[in-house]
Parts: sequence; structure tokens; C-alpha cells
Amino acid sequence: MLCGICGAIWLGGHAIMELAGGDTEFATNGIYHIINTFHGVDERSVIGVVYTILYLVWLTALWFHLNHGIWSAMQTMGLNNKTWLPRLKDISTIISTIIILMFALVAIMYCLGYTPSDIDVVM
Repeated sequence: MLCGICGAIWLGGHAIMELAGGDTEFATNGIYHIINTFHGVDERSVIGVVYTILYLVWLTALWFHLNHGIWSAMQTMGLNNKTWLPRLKDISTIISTIIILMFALVAIMYCLGYTPSDIDVVM
């Protein structure tokens, strides 16, 4: 519910800014927002590192939520016997870990100062 309220406020603010002739150039530019939030190798390095640490803490909480949600959904669909429940917990741990590590990698790479053009060269 809180996310819905925050989303409505964000959309309403964006609509008002657009109607008022405000600058909406960066409203849908995800790279711009990621760089400005997590970039740690410039004059905003301290706040970028703090945001990255807070984001990683949030991702840890999200990992627990995803881990429980995946195996709980499978259990709800009927895979809840003694044979499958341990397997489902392992599968959900692997899937949750992969998802969270990919999101964490984005924040960490930007905090270390990499940009998409640098990442193309590195990988």
C-alpha cells in the first residue's frame, strides 16, 4: 500500500512538472538516476558509498523475502512433501541469490566508478 501511495505521488508530481513545462528529460533515464545515486568516484563519493551500503542492506532483506516466497509458492502448489521441500528450499536459495547478486553488481560497479562504456570493455 505504501508503495502504491509513493508511486501515485511520484506520478502526480511528474505530471504536474510536465504540465508546468518543467524539465522531464531525465524522468525515464534509468542510467542517469543510477549514476547520480550510486556513483562513488567523484565529489559525491561519501554519499554514493552510503547509498550503496543501504541498498545492499535492503537487497539482503529482499533476498530473505524472495527465498521464502519462491519455496512457499511451490509449497502452495502442492510440492510440499518430505522429498521435494528440501529441494525447493535449495532451488529457491539459488534463484534468489542469482537475482540479488545481479542487482547488487549494478550498484557496486557504479559505486566503484564504472559506467556502461567501461563495463563493455571490462567484460
